[in-house]
Amino acid sequence: MRHAYHTANKIAHQHFDPNTRIHVNNTTALLLPAFEDIYHLGQQDRAKGLSQQEAQQNVNRFDDPQLLPDSNMTLSFFTHQYSVENPQETRRLYIDGLRKTYWDGFNGR
Repeated sequence: MRHAYHTANKIAHQHFDPNTRIHVNNTTALLLPAFEDIYHLGQQDRAKGLSQQEAQQNVNRFDDPQLLPDSNMTLSFFTHQYSVENPQETRRLYIDGLRKTYWDGFNGR
């Protein structure tokens, strides 16, 4: 939950359109299922007895562009979908949050 909230907050701060703003709590709620899945993946990998290096290899897979293509990154505003202003930065923030969440699950935090 903590990493989902921080990621949503960072994404909101990079959004510069004065006519719209990102609602951090709603964005957190949308991000939370993916972050919980990654947290449980970290827990499962620890339970399997993966070493730190093997876990790092799993984390490195998050960088795969097919995991979250820049072209799929959109924002919703009422009934319209808009492209993200800076998809590379938004993707980086999202992947960074996933990494931290995985390590929290792996390390039992």
